[in-house]
Amino acid sequence: MTDNLSKSLKSTEHELSWAHRGLKGNSADD
Repeated sequence: MTDNLSKSLKSTEHELSWAHRGLKGNSADD
C-alpha cells in the first residue's frame, strides 16, 4: 500500500513539474 501511495505521489509530482515546464516554455519559447 505504501508503495502504491508513494507511486501516486511521484506521478503527481512529475505531472506538476511537467505542467510548470510547459508554462515556462510557453512564456519563453526556446
